[in-house]
Amino acid sequence: MELLLDQAVAIGSVVVFSFVVTFAIVKVIDRVIGLRVDEETEIVGLDQALHAESAYDEGPKGSVVV
Repeated sequence: MELLLDQAVAIGSVVVFSFVVTFAIVKVIDRVIGLRVDEETEIVGLDQALHAESAYDEGPKGSVVV
């Protein structure tokens, strides 16, 4: 039973460590380059904003593909 407790403590330690390190990395990335684009770019779409093209040609709205 002691071994099981030791393993549970080890698992908990790894989970906490992984969470803390991941959180720190995400915070650093967010402060350096940001995690999201601005609202206007998000509305237009990254394909249009960055590359001036559409990834998927959906055709005119309301058209039926046969």
